[in-house]
Amino acid sequence: MEERLQVIDLLQQVIDKTIRYDKKMQNFIKDKLFKENNMMKGETQQLLNGDLYQIEDNKILCLLMMAIHDLFPERSKKRKYDVNNYFTEEEIEEAIATDFTPKENPIDFPIKIHNVLQVGEQDFITVLPFKFLYELKNKHIMNYNSRVKKFVNKKSVQAISELLKTGRYKPDTLTLNVCKGSSNSSQNELEYDFDTKTLTINKSVIELIDGFQRFQGSKMTYIENKNIEVNWQVAIKWYDEKSVHDFTSQMVQYNKVDKGRASFLVQAKKSDLLVNELVNESELKGKVSTSSKIPINSGEIVSYSILSDTIDELFIFNTITEMDESLDFFKRFFNALVSSYPEAFITDVKQVKKLSLINSNSVFAGYIVLCKRFMDNDKDIGELKKVLDNIDFNKSNPLWESLGILKGGVVTPSAKKNFKKFFQSLEL
Repeated sequence: MEERLQVIDLLQQVIDKTIRYDKKMQNFIKDKLFKENNMMKGETQQLLNGDLYQIEDNKILCLLMMAIHDLFPERSKKRKYDVNNYFTEEEIEEAIATDFTPKENPIDFPIKIHNVLQVGEQDFITVLPFKFLYELKNKHIMNYNSRVKKFVNKKSVQAISELLKTGRYKPDTLTLNVCKGSSNSSQNELEYDFDTKTLTINKSVIELIDGFQRFQGSKMTYIENKNIEVNWQVAIKWYDEKSVHDFTSQMVQYNKVDKGRASFLVQAKKSDLLVNELVNESELKGKVSTSSKIPINSGEIVSYSILSDTIDELFIFNTITEMDESLDFFKRFFNALVSSYPEAFITDVKQVKKLSLINSNSVFAGYIVLCKRFMDNDKDIGELKKVLDNIDFNKSNPLWESLGILKGGVVTPSAKKNFKKFFQSLEL
């Protein structure tokens, strides 16, 4: 265990200090691992961008060290990154022999789906990851019903994708139909085991009969970021052609909405419009994550949802003009914040985050509160650094444990709420 940590410390240090800033070095490592071990270049880039402490496979660490060893011509560095100093001969041989060629795991009939509930003679419900649904479509096992494709709005697809990316899309249902009578064999298209709650789909025609726009929005999101986790409630039907027609007609009839009401329902929060401008036109550019969990080494420091939800909670914008006036103040506030503490927000984010809360994700809810108080009291933004300098953000400060922001040195789920209270009561 100690030797493993020593290896990771050594590799992480050279990546953080040198390799991450040198494209030629990165390309050398990617080319070497691809040619010799068939590791996809995108996967190698993720290793170089990520946190090696999360890697459980010693073979990957060994191969990475061998590539870094070949990267440097200096003898001293070659000795420093000599795998023989850290791995056994058997471990080295096993690493060299490793082939990372992606192994196909083709989806084919019969398809077994677990944790399925039967809600009617021909009706079932379950939860499936979108990745699985995408593969069904990609391998032409599932297709779109022609009636479904008639009802599509590109703006709605884009809106759904944006909500999924920011984690604000509420769970909804897609509907698949295993077409009754489409099997060429004597087997039924569906078999359900009540005891194991397993639904088996035998070779048949599968169609998406409701949720085309939701599927397209998910597809757009998934193609942009295949690491994003999107799960869907999926209703599975076993209908003949007439029943499908009745079902889709029913859905169209029940989902009719007058134009004004529809505009209201799909309208994005005004706070989203403000945050989008803030993200693109202030010092926060490139520092806002669309995920609720900030990826390590990404350079991102705050989640989109923390900013949007807190602004939505504290501000009421009756007109776009009001929002624009507030936007200008927000830009100046966050520009002052970032430029006042460059180590925390630009040059040494990761190191500062280990010891301090000044650049934690949750603290930004408090910064929004502080921004509003500056705005309401016509306080000069030039005084922001003076106010913040009076706060000891070090994690060792017992104040944070007493406020319920830290527990045992770890940020608590209630930190966002407690930071808002702290900045609301802060003396200006």
